[in-house]
Amino acid sequence: MSTDCVGNVLVVVLPARLTTAVPSDEWLPGPLPVHHDGLCAHLHMWSSHFLPAVSRLLYGTSEAPRRWHRLVPRSASDAPLLAVELQLADTGGDERSAHVILHLRVNDTEVLDVVRYFAGRPKAPPWELPGTDLFGPSVSITWPGRASYPFVHLKTWEAPYTLALVTPQHAALPHVYPSEAGVPWDPPDQWLFTLASRTALVDYPPHPESHQQLMAHAMNHSASWRNLILNQGAAFVGLRTGNSFHAVCELYVRGLYLDTLLFGILQNDRLERMARKVSDALSSRNLAVRLGALESDLAVFRGTHWKQEISSDSRTNSILQTFQQQHRMTTRYEQAVTEISELNRLVQTQESRQIGAALGILTILGLPLGTAFSILDVLELHSVRSLLFALACTAVLSGLMLLTPYGRTALRSLRAILPNNAHRP
Repeated sequence: MSTDCVGNVLVVVLPARLTTAVPSDEWLPGPLPVHHDGLCAHLHMWSSHFLPAVSRLLYGTSEAPRRWHRLVPRSASDAPLLAVELQLADTGGDERSAHVILHLRVNDTEVLDVVRYFAGRPKAPPWELPGTDLFGPSVSITWPGRASYPFVHLKTWEAPYTLALVTPQHAALPHVYPSEAGVPWDPPDQWLFTLASRTALVDYPPHPESHQQLMAHAMNHSASWRNLILNQGAAFVGLRTGNSFHAVCELYVRGLYLDTLLFGILQNDRLERMARKVSDALSSRNLAVRLGALESDLAVFRGTHWKQEISSDSRTNSILQTFQQQHRMTTRYEQAVTEISELNRLVQTQESRQIGAALGILTILGLPLGTAFSILDVLELHSVRSLLFALACTAVLSGLMLLTPYGRTALRSLRAILPNNAHRP
């Protein structure tokens, strides 16, 4: 496919796990600075754009940063890799969960093949990231397969998230699908869908009448460019020509919109981990303790992660809300809250049963014993023989009471108190 696009922008967010607490001193704290026409979009600019709680989650503080970046050396200016960022994920209890963010610039003829490669499409052509020695001995990058760092292991079993930007240079964008494919969409929509879904015609031939359904989440930023946010990818397509316009779009995509989607990814990670904890709680031996931890996680999630408006900018909020819709976050969040409420009700029911069982056993054992000692006291029988006789009668009477329906119910309820049965509902 031959195109006439300005050099395309591609950002790949890869799930990873740290092997040490923080990266080395070669990594600079804060997000990647983006420059355009004398303007530098840096940490303080982006952090002031978001709510304080969002900024703390994305960037941390000066004493405890949560984001680092490294630029490619100038000697490697022709390499497609421009920079690497590292974002702590904060998934709740897993302090070393992170995301590696690759900033790439690929040829216009490769952009679709590269996003398909990152998506793991079986028919995607192989693609190799050059420059394995860009950062010296402290960082090594190998491709395809995985990128490895001394302090990071990539989770290659989890799909990465991609952001792609394409703008025309001298003429309008060409069609992605050939005319014989029978897909009568305009070229910008074809680019949006193929880059956001990370599919080519060989992977997923869209139905000619499915345009409205597949493009339902497309959003117009202005008359000059649009975006489409899907489950595993986001696409931004410019409608104006020129390098200057492309640079402005790149400033937003590599900075503001990347961080907006990254916040959504962090929300989704934390929500998935909380859902796993809820499903594992029923098999716990101490459901009450696990419930307390779940309620604490839910309170933290509400205060730090669960936000649907993170900025005064409506487009930023719309991008986040579209990402949340794609991952059904509101439904999953409500389901987690409902399940935690059900677990709370179950724990309260168990505790009521246990208290009732304990009181029942105390009544069955204590009533005959108290009655026997009262009779001995009234009759003034204080000999050892009288005491043993009273205890024997008490044991027989208690045993007979345990054989009654009430006694058997108390014994069954008492089993829930025992450690080996504490996890049973």
